[in-house]
Amino acid sequence: MSLKKRLSLTLKKNICAIVLYFLFGALKQLAACDTRIAKEISSWPEGMVYCLKASKNGPFLCFEKSGDSLNRLKEYTPDCRNVRITFKSIDSAFLVLTGQLGLSGSYSAHGFILEGDVQKTMSLCRCADLAEGYLFPRVMTRRILKEVPEKEHCTLNIYGRILLGMFTLQYRQICAAPQQYLSRKA
Repeated sequence: MSLKKRLSLTLKKNICAIVLYFLFGALKQLAACDTRIAKEISSWPEGMVYCLKASKNGPFLCFEKSGDSLNRLKEYTPDCRNVRITFKSIDSAFLVLTGQLGLSGSYSAHGFILEGDVQKTMSLCRCADLAEGYLFPRVMTRRILKEVPEKEHCTLNIYGRILLGMFTLQYRQICAAPQQYLSRKA
């Protein structure tokens, strides 16, 4: 692999890792202040684990529902999931995570592999669409979402809450108990 290709791949992996971190921050903050996301998350069973992985060897985000909140998990284990979305390549993950392509567009282009309950995945997709509505400018959301969601709060307020959460270490990774890593039957 050429140096240029390796640098490009490394840059894309780093950007994907940053976006996944901010996506988790947005989901955690919006769960506390956006009624639609709070309603979706409250419908998830306790201990529900979601994993998003940006390609086989790329960065990942695993989180679980704990009470009315979300906790980011430290390890990525193949058995660690109720729902796992694995992008087929870092390029397809990069397109979705940087707002160039929507999650539904990536699904229709066979850009990722889904393991787990489709209904629970759709709930996560609705939350991600709402979070994208806050995180990305309206010009981008019009292009990647079928319908631009109305905002219940100012975008700057949400970004402020995310940054405050970063500085107060609300998004630190935790180790879950081993029994929580077992695949659960739906």
